Amino acid sequence: MAQSEFNLDHEISWFVLPSYWAKIIVGLISCMCFANSYDGDFVFDDSEAIINNKDLRAETPLGDLWHHDFWGGKLSSNTSHKSYRPLTVLTFRINYLFAGGFHPVGFHVINIILHCAISVLMVDVFSILLGGLQYSSKGRRLNLAPKASLLAASLFAVHPVHTECVAGIVGRADLLCALFFLLSFLGYCKALRENKEGNHFSILWVLASVLLGAIALLCKEQGITVLGLNAVFDALVINKLNIVELIQKVLRKDKSLEVHYNVGKNLADKGNQTAAIKYYREAVRLNPKYVHAMNNLGNILKERNELQEAEGLLSLAVQIQYVKRMASIVASTDHKQYNGILYSKC
Repeated sequence: MAQSEFNLDHEISWFVLPSYWAKIIVGLISCMCFANSYDGDFVFDDSEAIINNKDLRAETPLGDLWHHDFWGGKLSSNTSHKSYRPLTVLTFRINYLFAGGFHPVGFHVINIILHCAISVLMVDVFSILLGGLQYSSKGRRLNLAPKASLLAASLFAVHPVHTECVAGIVGRADLLCALFFLLSFLGYCKALRENKEGNHFSILWVLASVLLGAIALLCKEQGITVLGLNAVFDALVINKLNIVELIQKVLRKDKSLEVHYNVGKNLADKGNQTAAIKYYREAVRLNPKYVHAMNNLGNILKERNELQEAEGLLSLAVQIQYVKRMASIVASTDHKQYNGILYSKC
C-alpha cells in the first residue's frame, strides 16, 4: 500500500492544489461540459422507461417496483426485458412527483449532478491508482499523486464517451451504478488502511462497501462487478500478489513434478529401487493425485514387502481413477441428454 515507484506527478509541471480545490475544479468542469443538456427533451428509450412506465405514477404501489423490470413490466412475464433496476426507477418516480408531471428539465439536472459527483470521486480513485494507498495517523487518506489525479479526473469529466449516459435520461442507471460502484471501492480502501502505526482493518467499512455494492447492483446489474474489483485490488495492490511470479511458480512446479517422476521411473528400470522411491515420493508430494507415480511407488513397495504402505497407495490410486471415470461418464451423459433435448425441439 505504499506509494508507487513511478509517480506521474514528477512529469507534470504545474503547482499542487489542495484536495478540496482539485475536487471543486473537476466538479465545475464536468458541470460546464454537460450543462447544455439540461433543457433536452425525452428521446429514444425515455418514452418507454419514463413516459409509458406506470411505476412512476403515484397510483402504483411502491412495492411493485421490486417485482417489475426497468420498463415497468412484470419480471415473471415472458416478454420482460429482465433488467432489474428498482432504485433507478425509484429516482425517476421521485423526479416525476416533485416536478408534478413529465417535465424533462428536472430529470436532466439530476443526471448532470450525478456526473459531477462521479467526476469528483474520480479524483480520489485516480489518486489511489496513480499514487498508491496510504493513510495518515488520523485515518485521512493521503493523495500522493495530486497533480496526476487532477489531470486524469479532469479528462474523465469532459470525455465525450459519457454523453449518452448524461444527456440521455435512461442513462441514469449507468450514472447511479457508477456512483455507488466508486463509493463501494473507496469504502473498501478505507477498510484496509496503512499508516506509520501499522495496518488497520475495519469490518464496518467492509460491510459498508458490500452494502454500497448491493445498491449499485440495484441501480444496474453490472454493479455486482465491484465485488470482483475489490477482491482483485486486495490481492494485487494491497497484498502485492505478483501474478507473473505466481504463474512461473506453478509452471516450475509442474515441470519439477514430471522431472521427479521421469527420474524415478528411469532409476526403477535400472533396478535402483531405493533412489526411485525417493523421486516417486517427491512426485506424489508435489501432486497428491498423481496416479502414475502412486502406482509405480506402490508396486515397488509391494516388491520390497512394505505391504501396508503399498496397499494404501494403490487403493488411493484406484479411488482417484474411479472418481475421474465417474465424472467423465456423468459429463458425457449430461452432454448427450442436452443434445437429445436440443434436437427434439428442432
